Amino acid sequence: MMFEPASKPRVFAVPCGVDFPRALVEGLRNLVRVRRRQDQGVSELAERFPELLQNEDKPPMRPGQLIRLFFQDPLGFGVYALVSLAVRMPIFRSAQRWSRGR
Repeated sequence: MMFEPASKPRVFAVPCGVDFPRALVEGLRNLVRVRRRQDQGVSELAERFPELLQNEDKPPMRPGQLIRLFFQDPLGFGVYALVSLAVRMPIFRSAQRWSRGR
């Protein structure tokens, strides 16, 4: 099912007492593997089903927005940039195409 940008379902929060298990990855290497796997999945979907991206309404980040984010949280921005660059580097690449991060 594809939604037009104006008709996409909105996410809303429902107050409840939920305790999530520890499902987040720990460590830079595992985080990079998970992000790489996510990027590969999105690329594969775009390749196989290009019509799904027709309704993408997320605008690209402008340089001024990046600079603002950097000054709001330099450490967080640096970590995000490090992970983004590491995802594109072959050093963390797994021999398996769809390996799971641990």
